[in-house]
Amino acid sequence: MREMVAGLSDGNSMEATYRAELGTCVKSAHQAFAGLKVAVTGRHDHPHWALVDGRLRDSTPVRIRMEKVEELKVLVEFIAGTGRSEENQDTVRRMKEEFEMVMPGEGTDP
Repeated sequence: MREMVAGLSDGNSMEATYRAELGTCVKSAHQAFAGLKVAVTGRHDHPHWALVDGRLRDSTPVRIRMEKVEELKVLVEFIAGTGRSEENQDTVRRMKEEFEMVMPGEGTDP
């Protein structure tokens, strides 16, 4: 499930695992983007993974990629930009924080 938009894989990223269903994570991704005022540009749903793509006001591409790794366990990757920078790393951190604020349930897995 390592499908990527061209260039986005070269940006900053951060991963975390959550005790949740995939659908719950997808809903939380949309809510996180709404809270950060990210324009959603695409969504891809599959039985075991999903992507929610967006753009910041300055057109920086962002993505939240979710992959079901086992029952009630989802690996979530937050990706920002097409190159590594402190600004993109800050965006990744804000995406993760917003996602965790709206995510119901028990939160991250160690």
